[in-house]
This record gives sequence, C-alpha cells and structure tokens, in this order.
Amino acid sequence: MELECFRMQDPAPEIIPGRPDRAWMDAFQSRFPYRCLPLTMANTTGWEILCPVDFMAEWNGGPRNEDLKLTPLDLTDSLGHFVQSHFTHGILTMHTGYLFRTPPGWAVWCSGAPNHVKDGVQPLSGLIETDWLPFPFTMNWIMTRPGRVYFNKGEPFCFINLIEHQKMDTVQPVLK
Repeated sequence: MELECFRMQDPAPEIIPGRPDRAWMDAFQSRFPYRCLPLTMANTTGWEILCPVDFMAEWNGGPRNEDLKLTPLDLTDSLGHFVQSHFTHGILTMHTGYLFRTPPGWAVWCSGAPNHVKDGVQPLSGLIETDWLPFPFTMNWIMTRPGRVYFNKGEPFCFINLIEHQKMDTVQPVLK
C-alpha cells in the first residue's frame, strides 16, 4: 500500500517517520517513560510533517484575525503561505504543502505528534477522506490562553497516520 504525497508547493515541509524521543520523556531519571512500550509505539506509528521555519505566535485573547500575530524568528525567513490565522479565535492554520492520496476506504488521521507537549497551544485533530478529496488539508492549532508560543524549525507541526475509517462504523464495543 502507498500513501501518495503530491507536493503542492516548493519547497514543501519535510515528512519523516515518527520519532520515538520526547524532551519530557528524556527528562526522567533513566528515561523511565520509554519503558512504556505503548507510549513509545504511539510516538512512532505514523509520519511527522516538520515545521520549515522558526516562528512565534502571540495571541491577545481576541476573536479577530488581527488578534493573533505571527512572526518569523529569523527575519530572513518568510511565513508566506505556511502559517496564518484562517479561522480566527486564536487558531493557527498551517499548510502541510501536500495533497495526500490513499487507496479506497483509507483516510489520513491528522493531529499533533503523540505525546509531544506544547504549553499554551493544543493541536486539533481531523480525519481527511484522502481516497477522494481533490485538494490539500491544513493542520490547525488553538491557543489555549493569551500569550506567546514558539514553533521551531524541524519540530513536528502535524502527525499523520492511516485509518480504514469506514470499517470503524462496524465495530461495536462489547462490555463483559
């Protein structure tokens, strides 16, 4: 099976397999959280789409587009089409740079990278029917309070994996 990734811009953000390491997990004595296999497996089951630039998002708590200020940390970089406040209310919209295509019945689940904690901002998850959708999707993050958050170049801003979403409709939990 293939996940086709059609570049919609050049350069497009880098896509890599999910990495196991998390800074908060490294901070534990003897890296204890890595002993939890389900936690580590979640970190690596899928692909990371990496932030192409360092930038700061600053939100004053207001509902308008202009209430969220986006600033590249390297003034030679441009945020261009990559990140904007499309939905207002402190929501950052990031463009993945790709149109994804999956086999019939398969979809892309997009979210933040598993167990990748960012203070002040929360990733919003989405299920994208990439077996028919004729355009790319965006990854959205919502500011959880007024203030500043930073995204670093090479940090995952989107995590994708595949799911046979229609089969989920046939699954019934059975309590025993």
